[in-house]
Amino acid sequence: MLEPKRFYRYRGFEIGLQAQRLTKSAHHLQPYDAVGYRCMVRIRKLDSVLRLDSFSLDAGGKPFDNEFEAILHGCAAAERRINVHLAMVAREPHLADVLC
Repeated sequence: MLEPKRFYRYRGFEIGLQAQRLTKSAHHLQPYDAVGYRCMVRIRKLDSVLRLDSFSLDAGGKPFDNEFEAILHGCAAAERRINVHLAMVAREPHLADVLC
């Protein structure tokens, strides 16, 4: 089940974050139990429709305990990805269009 999306801007990029509640059931007739959250992350340049990256994030193969923790780690991962991209473009400016 997807929670509402959150958007914010960081260094010329728009970051979209969405927590996803993970569920499982021990038996097909029982109601589903929430087991945790993961974060769906989408990054795009503000002046472009092309995406820089899109990924999901969990806690090393295990779900996060709550929605806030998933979003917090998603923010940090997205910002690291943008910083790496900008560092690569600064080092190799002729690859700017290829890298994004």
